[in-house]
Amino acid sequence: MSKIWFFGDSYISSYKLAKSWTINVQEEFIDYDSENLGLPGSSLDYLYYIYNKRRTEIKEGDIVILTL
Repeated sequence: MSKIWFFGDSYISSYKLAKSWTINVQEEFIDYDSENLGLPGSSLDYLYYIYNKRRTEIKEGDIVILTL
């Protein structure tokens, strides 16, 4: 199954108290799994680090969303 990958800072991280825009994206792609690796307060360095660490898991047909 294809996957949506979210990388970034607090703008992309999932919030427990409010419906994040990332949930809206996931609802539009119901046949996709998702992996949200957003971290509030993180930097471009962290985004680059975590993307490089996980990029071998990204497959053809996956969707990658990067924010900062």
